[in-house]
Amino acid sequence: MFNLLPEKTKEVVRREYQFRTWATFFVLLSTVFFFLILIFLPALFVSNSIRLGLEHNIEDLNKSVVLVDYKTMAFELNESNTQIITAKENLKNRIDLQELIEVIDGVRPSSIKINRFAFKDAGGQTNLILSGEADDRDALKNFSAKLQGVSKFSSVEVPLSSFTKSSNADFSITLEVVKNSPK
Repeated sequence: MFNLLPEKTKEVVRREYQFRTWATFFVLLSTVFFFLILIFLPALFVSNSIRLGLEHNIEDLNKSVVLVDYKTMAFELNESNTQIITAKENLKNRIDLQELIEVIDGVRPSSIKINRFAFKDAGGQTNLILSGEADDRDALKNFSAKLQGVSKFSSVEVPLSSFTKSSNADFSITLEVVKNSPK
């Protein structure tokens, strides 16, 4: 197709065409940018709020965590180890309370009432202190003799003051418990 326009007019038409082409290109480009902003702007706000929340949580964690140096941790581990060893030794040397009560109840005559018992741990020895009331001196004497015959007790101490009354005598007996005694 032949163009019969003069050269000057051709040049003006060509410039207007280029201008319209570039204008259309920039309008399309600005529309694309506008839609991208509409799409990504909410995501930007959400990610920014999540980031701020995480920074706040990290600050809280840094404030709450107590940083301990290695010497303190080693000391604590040694202390825990010592406590574990002590607990194991205590388990080996433990006293079966139920068994002791059954033994005492087995040798106790009906004329003896035990009102109270207590444990006393002194220097590696465990003492069981029985307190109660005996109907008479002979019942208390027989009870203490039976307790001396029990292998779970290494010594039985009855104070003389327990024998002062002839009837309804209050007594206190100290029994030294043998650890790891045979059943």
